Amino acid sequence: MVNEEQEYLNNVGLIHLAMKNLHIYWRTEDEHQEYIDAGTDGLLRGIRTYDSSKDIKKSTYYYACISLGIKQVIFSKQYLKRKGKVVSLNQTLEEGELIDYIVSNTNVEDEILEKERKELVLEAVNKLPIEKDKELIKYTYGLDGYPLINGIQLAKMWGLNKNAIYQRRDRAYNRLWRIIKNDEKYEVLWK
Repeated sequence: MVNEEQEYLNNVGLIHLAMKNLHIYWRTEDEHQEYIDAGTDGLLRGIRTYDSSKDIKKSTYYYACISLGIKQVIFSKQYLKRKGKVVSLNQTLEEGELIDYIVSNTNVEDEILEKERKELVLEAVNKLPIEKDKELIKYTYGLDGYPLINGIQLAKMWGLNKNAIYQRRDRAYNRLWRIIKNDEKYEVLWK
């Protein structure tokens, strides 16, 4: 039986390493603490789920779990930012202001812009030179009529292990980013 507390203390530095490698920057102490909490949750999840019979180092597994926890926070922030106004639970709202936030989430103009953005992303995805990269991203986001499939399901479907899928996905994202970043047409997607 693993002593969780001791294992945590021995590997807590991985949280800061992951934040550094992911280029995490924060504006407030609360935001910094949110990333630390996500990394801590990831580390504890890693400690609880580590299987020594697998051929992987503990620290490597813990680092991957920490990174995943932090990335989930990043992606959720990006999603909320794209969807409209973000309201902190600590923020005090004036009378009538809450309805403005609720109504803004059902804005028809925002829905049209989101659809246009998806079409631009799909166009950029179709410019990827490797067919498997196109498929992977389409499955990941449910684009172009592809069903929404996670990495584990995709690994089974393609007969690969999930790490190979995640590595391929990262390479595909990098290729897609280069396409989007180098064409003014897609400027709306990254500004």
